[in-house]
Amino acid sequence: MKRPSKVWLKIAHICVMLDKCIPVIASRSASFIHKNAIAIMLILVIAVYLFNGIQYIQAQSITYDEGNFYNYAVRYLKGNPDRINPMTDDSKMPVSVLNTIPRILEQLIEPNSQKTDMGVSDIIHGRYITLFFSIFILLLIFIWTKELYGKKGALFAAFLFSFCPNNMALATLVTTDSYSVFFLLLSIYLVWKFCKTKSIYVFLFLSFSVAVSQLVKQSLFHLYILVPFCLLSYFISFRKAIKDVSLTKLTFLFILINLVVINAGYYFYHSFMRLGEYHFMSNLFLTLQKIFPESLPIPFPKPFIDGLDMGIYY
Repeated sequence: MKRPSKVWLKIAHICVMLDKCIPVIASRSASFIHKNAIAIMLILVIAVYLFNGIQYIQAQSITYDEGNFYNYAVRYLKGNPDRINPMTDDSKMPVSVLNTIPRILEQLIEPNSQKTDMGVSDIIHGRYITLFFSIFILLLIFIWTKELYGKKGALFAAFLFSFCPNNMALATLVTTDSYSVFFLLLSIYLVWKFCKTKSIYVFLFLSFSVAVSQLVKQSLFHLYILVPFCLLSYFISFRKAIKDVSLTKLTFLFILINLVVINAGYYFYHSFMRLGEYHFMSNLFLTLQKIFPESLPIPFPKPFIDGLDMGIYY
């Protein structure tokens, strides 16, 4: 009887090894999936969310105000954050610069490239930035809900958000709405987090979040009312907690961070301009201009103050 060849012996050896390894691999894979089931399902939720968003972007025509947002972003990048036309620049904010990233990358790859489509392709490509940024909203919802109700509740909350039609409509446009949703949610989350931890680092992050919010949407100016109200309500209700925190130092840090971020965000454009040099439109700002001395310096950049005035007027 002939002996088996070396080849067949090697094949038999491999088969034996596979027979031993496959159950181990299957067991480890099952264990990995079981341990990371929530993370895997969250990734699937995000993947479906992005798929729906990309399909929506490709099917949607340009809206009437996306061009205005994009034009302001381009002008801002060129060093001019001023609001030239009150009708078109009233609600435009520096954050829209993010939507110009695809065009900036194209220009870096092909410096001499020119387009003749009136900026349509730039706006379409810019929409993808808004969509991908909106994932941070979904993740923030997951994180906060996880801390409140656990992983399963967090996954369900993220799932619900991923199919929110109102969010999908806003997350696929070159506007500031999705950005504002994120920074509003982040600021309130950090208020809650600070009340729980009393951490100075959380407070610094909160101050920075509120400051950046002012570069995102004018309506987030209400955070200057909402955040102090929530914090004061908490400290009044739990008076023992106030002993752990120096309110004077925190207030100083909050004001300093906001002044620096807002002024830097507008390139310090006409910062500390006198009150009398402004040409306001809204009744509120006109009234304030009459009450306070004309020589009063305003410690904010002119486009920031003009934006608030125009937002109230329109």
